[in-house]
This record gives sequence, structure tokens and C-alpha cells, in this order.
Amino acid sequence: VFNQILVSCENDDLTLNTMKFLQEEGRCWAGGSSWFGKKVIRISICAWATGEDDIRITYESLDRAFAKASGES
Repeated sequence: VFNQILVSCENDDLTLNTMKFLQEEGRCWAGGSSWFGKKVIRISICAWATGEDDIRITYESLDRAFAKASGES
């Protein structure tokens, strides 16, 4: 069972901007970190109350934040 997810985009700037927009939206929280020298978005999914709806909300928020950061929205 994994409770930490690392997400990265094509480059560090896009990753950091995606995280910024994700945090600004406020539907879920994610922190920044680095993995093998590359910036990543760290998402924790470890509460006993986390369910499928929480995962869906997080995915949709991440998708919107990436679209905004990459100029697709």
C-alpha cells in the first residue's frame, strides 16, 4: 500500500507552477520536494477516512492545476 505519491511534469518550472495552482485552488493539499534532483509534487494519502471521492477530487484538482500551469485553460 502506497501512501505517498510523487508527481513531476516535463520540467521543474512546470512542476512548481502546477503545485502553486493546486495549492491556490485549496481543494487538496500537496507539498513540494525533490527526487533524484528533480522537483516533484508530494501528495499524501494516508488518513483512514480517505476514500474514492477524495482521490477523484485530488486527481481533478491536479488536472486543472496542470492545465492552468501549461496554458491549456
